[in-house]
Amino acid sequence: MCAGIGARVPTWDSRTSFGDTNLLVTTEEMGRHLAAALGGRPAILMRGHGAVVAGASIREAVFNAIYLQLNASLQMKAQALGDVTFLSEGEVAAVLKTRGAYTFERAWERWCRRAGRPYDARPMDGPLAGR
Repeated sequence: MCAGIGARVPTWDSRTSFGDTNLLVTTEEMGRHLAAALGGRPAILMRGHGAVVAGASIREAVFNAIYLQLNASLQMKAQALGDVTFLSEGEVAAVLKTRGAYTFERAWERWCRRAGRPYDARPMDGPLAGR
């Protein structure tokens, strides 16, 4: 599932454009700057503060956040063992072609059941809303 995050996750550093800060996005200008750096990507790391993760729906954003964390952990373990061969842009594109709303729905259902919560197959938002 690492392909969903992309071949490269960029890093946004508030100090670059805003000088010394408390590392929080505290102004609209900072928010716009961070959003521009995120662009159409699903995630961006914030130096010293974590990450921002996005998706076309709440379920996709949660999916991306969970897999960003999981893949970061796996990457650290793999790099401790030696050289790592990362996915190419082409591999990422090929995997993303096979991913659809059902990918997020299957994961959401699993997470609901694990949390002991009822699963509602009707998405709250996104491309399947209203069906």
